[in-house]
Amino acid sequence: MQGHILSAFFYSYTLVQIPAGFLATKYGGKILFGGSVGFCAFLTLFTPICAYLGSTALIILRVCEGFVSVIIKKK
Repeated sequence: MQGHILSAFFYSYTLVQIPAGFLATKYGGKILFGGSVGFCAFLTLFTPICAYLGSTALIILRVCEGFVSVIIKKK
């Protein structure tokens, strides 16, 4: 189960590499960087709650964090 939780971030992160590059080109780094840092920090606040709810909720949260943090790395 730990492997599934940890890999959920990786798979969502790799899935949106190219679309995130197009978004960064279109909208610029300032808006995307600030928004993605804020949103990723906001999602991270829910980690203890999702861990309490169960592994499925935590996997869904990690997938969402992976989608958001791709934009952070494109800066």
